Amino acid sequence: MSGGMECLYFPLYPNPAIGIHGAYIDVIGFKTYGQVVITGHDITLQGCDLGGGGPHMNQGQVIALNGTGKAGVYNVVIRNNKIHHSCWGESAQNGAALMGYDFSCIIENNEFYDNYGADIRLKDTGGQHGRTTIIRNNLFKPTSVNPNGNHGVEGIGQDGEIDTILIHNNIFYHKRIGIQWDGPAMKGTFAYNNTFIDCDMDISQWFKNARVNVYNNLHYHSKSGQRYYQFDQHDPSLSNLNSDYNLFYSTVGDSRWFNLNRNRGSTLAAWQGYSGKDKHSVEKDPQFVNPTGNRPEGFKRRGKPGDVTGSPYGSVCGAAMGDEVIGLIPNR
Repeated sequence: MSGGMECLYFPLYPNPAIGIHGAYIDVIGFKTYGQVVITGHDITLQGCDLGGGGPHMNQGQVIALNGTGKAGVYNVVIRNNKIHHSCWGESAQNGAALMGYDFSCIIENNEFYDNYGADIRLKDTGGQHGRTTIIRNNLFKPTSVNPNGNHGVEGIGQDGEIDTILIHNNIFYHKRIGIQWDGPAMKGTFAYNNTFIDCDMDISQWFKNARVNVYNNLHYHSKSGQRYYQFDQHDPSLSNLNSDYNLFYSTVGDSRWFNLNRNRGSTLAAWQGYSGKDKHSVEKDPQFVNPTGNRPEGFKRRGKPGDVTGSPYGSVCGAAMGDEVIGLIPNR
């Protein structure tokens, strides 16, 4: 598709199902089973049901933002879509439902589910100085197609050329890993006011020099052995971790903060003593409307919580703080 669009339904892996190679294009209300490839700019992909990756690229993406050269893909908005059933690609860890190469965009109010690799993988951002990627108000649901589970957002600003990445007001529900840092954006990657519900690991960092900034997030666990953080050997001193004003809660009292693949705290006080981080964070029951539910409205807070004081992101932790719409926007 170049400078225009047409509406088709494809039953089996077209190559690709939709190609958007122009500029100033709105693509609304499609249903596809195949890959959507975006190589243009100033594009909106909205209100679609997008399922199934395909063979156009080797990692089974449902959506591929495939920038080339220094121009890349920019001013793209991916909003209010169902994004599901990505395929196995060259590896489980390198595949993704939404994969970006040399791009910046806004990804908001989508519902991700039943994907093989990560839901979103920000793979490369070459030559895109001065642009920001925003991931907000999305619902990241579990997968039934990968027995090992999958990740929500993975591979962040790998070559460090995009200015800023903001990840906020998302719900990560029953993921293997909620957010995993691979590398920093030039001016920082910030995850704030997200809610993690029964993820095996909420926040993970592996590669060196990945500065992790996490504030006002809400971590809720109801199973033993789950981990709030896991920071491995590339930053043994935790010098690249900026973590504060978060809320942690486990109904079973067995959640953990990991560093160097060892449990460094099963209580917030123990973690604070070991790391020197999360000095203003709290351990408390978030008082969800329906903590055993699986829809965003169940994870709104009862009453008017005042969790923390002094945070630049406000006094309330978590994604659903008021009238925010998390996931798909209801028909109006």
